[in-house]
Amino acid sequence: MTGQTRPILAITMGDPAGVGPEVVVGALAQRRVREACRALVIGDARTLRMASEVLGRRFRPRVIQDVEEMESCTSAVCLLDLQNADPDEIPLGQVSRAAGLAAAAYIRQAVELAMAQHVAGIVTAPINKEALRLADVPYAGHTEMLAALCGADRVAMMLVHGDMVVSHVTTHVPLRKACDLVKLARVLEVIRLTDEAVRRMGVARPRIAVSGLNPHAG
Repeated sequence: MTGQTRPILAITMGDPAGVGPEVVVGALAQRRVREACRALVIGDARTLRMASEVLGRRFRPRVIQDVEEMESCTSAVCLLDLQNADPDEIPLGQVSRAAGLAAAAYIRQAVELAMAQHVAGIVTAPINKEALRLADVPYAGHTEMLAALCGADRVAMMLVHGDMVVSHVTTHVPLRKACDLVKLARVLEVIRLTDEAVRRMGVARPRIAVSGLNPHAG
């Protein structure tokens, strides 16, 4: 693919105190990843620089101020630097409100770009749910936050690997509460969502297996 035909993907840096920055740097160090897309990292240049030093990688993205600069960007990786994760204020490996606020800001920016069709998709690095709570972000995780920001009232988490697709009836809740949430209406909703998604993937007549809550499925 040429530079212009490769999709622009917004890649959020994740929690700046966690493994997210290292995951992003490590992934974009791979040639096949850079050749598959035009990467727009949304994060903090200082934190990413530290991550590249830890990994021993040469990570030199082009820093841009606006997504429109991607059109003239010849670099394989660009960075939208929000300058909101000062390493002196967000120690590595420590849960904090500041880290939660920064991680949430990256997600919001990525969704804004996607909703405006400036990027073809979003890739998210790991976040810390405790840090989000400290930052008063009212979502259990990526799924719930993305649904709210996109205004989606029907949503389910889907995992895809090769030909295998798995959709979750519940997410991010204790097992005891999960049992209470497995209701007929919710199960049917996830089945319908999965059917719609798999058809969009090109499967004409999807076959969906539904696992039982208890070993006897009774």
